[in-house]
Amino acid sequence: MFIGKRARNLGGAWKQGDGRKSSRLKSDPSKLTIAALLRKETTLPLKCVAARVQIGTSKGANAVLHRWQQVQEEAAATTKTTPCAQLEFQSTV
Repeated sequence: MFIGKRARNLGGAWKQGDGRKSSRLKSDPSKLTIAALLRKETTLPLKCVAARVQIGTSKGANAVLHRWQQVQEEAAATTKTTPCAQLEFQSTV
């Protein structure tokens, strides 16, 4: 239920046990988004999250999720600072 609901929000049409889910790469951004949300919003162990979203073993999933979350945080930090860098003061003279 949780995975299908989140996948619809991300524009996917996944269902639990759907074969299309396994045909995507382990590092597919939509899979990683769902896995990160499962880790954040539920008490499921990483082993169960990796099995449900089909992103490999828990050890590999941990590495991929960690790397992906670092990239997401860096992207969020740069988008927050970019608009401020573009501001220019205009002379009133």
